[in-house]
Amino acid sequence: MATTPQQSPCDAVRFEPNVPQRCALKFAGPKMITGKWGERAMYSLTDGRVLFVDAKVAETIAMMDIRPGEAFYVCKRWNGDRQQAARWDVWLDPATEKARAKAEESEIESQLMDSLAAAQLKNANGANGSHPSAPVNAPTATSEQQPKHVANGNHTSELAHSGWAAQIRERAQANIEIYWQIVHWAQEQCPGITKNEIRAFVMNAMISSERMGGRR
Repeated sequence: MATTPQQSPCDAVRFEPNVPQRCALKFAGPKMITGKWGERAMYSLTDGRVLFVDAKVAETIAMMDIRPGEAFYVCKRWNGDRQQAARWDVWLDPATEKARAKAEESEIESQLMDSLAAAQLKNANGANGSHPSAPVNAPTATSEQQPKHVANGNHTSELAHSGWAAQIRERAQANIEIYWQIVHWAQEQCPGITKNEIRAFVMNAMISSERMGGRR
């Protein structure tokens, strides 16, 4: 059944040929309506307007995963020739692209740290997935280094305070320091390289090093 839009025509985004219109969705999905222009998608925008587009344009918006509040542009490309059909372009606002890139960088950094931590643990466990145990030649904590009982009755893990654990922490800190040094060096020596590309190279190198047991 056709859905009748509640907004008046003056609230709708009006498209002049080759003039981009900046939009931001209020809700993720559109309402599909049927009228004299056929089936169309109707989006509510954050500024109170409504956006009417053809189903194909709505598919593009969905494929771009445009979320509520993210700014983007829609433009009707037309040369004025009535024999030529109009073409619709959709692209993200630069501010939206920067926000997405920042969020992606944070996610990749988290994945990198998780991968390094997993590689460290796998190397320490001998890749058998069992509970980590200190290697035979790992230094052990002296009686003075043993953790004391805390006031609330809980115990601090002896393993976390062992000399073996200290070695793991030192290796992780060294990996992080190496990573940031490479990032700064690459940005200076290779203008235009992205952090995502740098991370990919660093992650592969570090993980390969861990698999080889740290051998040069």
